[in-house]
Amino acid sequence: MTRFLKHFLAACAFGLLGLPLLTWVVDPLGGFHDLRVPGFNANKPAAVSPKRETKALWMRKFQPDSVLLGSSRVLLGLSPAHPAFKGHSTFNFAITGAELAEIEAQLRYSQGIRPLKLAIIGLDFYAFNGFDTSTDTDFPFLELPFWGQAAKVMWSLESLEFTGKTLARQNVQPTRWLESNGLMRADIEALNLSTRKNVLSSLTSQYPVKLCGFRLKESRPLAHFEQILSYAHQHSIALVLFIPPVHAWVTEALYAQGLGETYAQWKLALAKSNEAVAQQLGRKSFPLWDFSGYNSYTTEPLPSGKKNRMQYYYDGSHFLPVVGDRMLERMMAENAKDVPSNFGRLLTTNTLVQAEEENARERQLFLTSAHAIQEEADFREAIEKLNVRRQLHCRQLGSKL
Repeated sequence: MTRFLKHFLAACAFGLLGLPLLTWVVDPLGGFHDLRVPGFNANKPAAVSPKRETKALWMRKFQPDSVLLGSSRVLLGLSPAHPAFKGHSTFNFAITGAELAEIEAQLRYSQGIRPLKLAIIGLDFYAFNGFDTSTDTDFPFLELPFWGQAAKVMWSLESLEFTGKTLARQNVQPTRWLESNGLMRADIEALNLSTRKNVLSSLTSQYPVKLCGFRLKESRPLAHFEQILSYAHQHSIALVLFIPPVHAWVTEALYAQGLGETYAQWKLALAKSNEAVAQQLGRKSFPLWDFSGYNSYTTEPLPSGKKNRMQYYYDGSHFLPVVGDRMLERMMAENAKDVPSNFGRLLTTNTLVQAEEENARERQLFLTSAHAIQEEADFREAIEKLNVRRQLHCRQLGSKL
């Protein structure tokens, strides 16, 4: 055997066995083992990116009996360490940009790992847009056994890149990181979050910019929502549903886009589906909480100056864990006496009319408040930017609509 052939075979062997072994040892996604050596693999920058594989692997390792599901609002805002979960093993399984089909797949995946006692799901308005066909996705990684998931992660060029990034960035202070229970933390100062600019920039995020139409009736996301309800009933999972508390100016952006009525219809559709599925199965409907609108947290004044920061928000769409704690206390009846009375309403088809009337009164109080009057000019400027970007995006997609 020539020297060249020996070297070639050795290189192949290292590629097939050595690099995957290195990936396993370094564990860049943090899903294989708990060995974290400072200066070697303690910091895991790749795990913080919105990789679906990260949370799926962590779920297998954690094996909880309770899960928190939803988008980045849940990922950043709801802590599994809250006293309301005493007696539960709770994991934050939320991921950035989660769609209803994906949440359904995650619920089934979690139940397959360990029978669930409790699941809390955050429901985002834009995720229910049946006009957006990007929600038609499958999730093969969740269907793989552990060895299949491990092989997919270890034998990939992307994982090799993640391993190199992990080894190279051990001395870099992370600005975002995942706790072992799945909650994402962020360094507000380093990332310059919670400023006036952050809240206003939330109005022009990817979801409203890409909104070229909105279809709720008979939409696929609504069908997935009903499948989630059915699955939870059939497997005796205590399901708690909630609408997150985005900042009041983010809600106002819906009205500015002509979606105020659609937003109210969406809430009604959630309540109707919740009650209809329960009636079909002879069960009691699940609690559906609404923390949106105009309340003690969502109407927080925008900070003045570049250095001042908000008490309750990372930006206009993402609330801080201090708000998430009050939400959990309301939903789980844990020290709820400390929660503002106007924060969190139970929605049913019977309470929606009164809830909308109260919301209208609270909206008027917000819009006529001294700080809102001062902030309105900045809001209008942000909406103009949103409309320009959205019109450009929709024109580019014109041939596809």
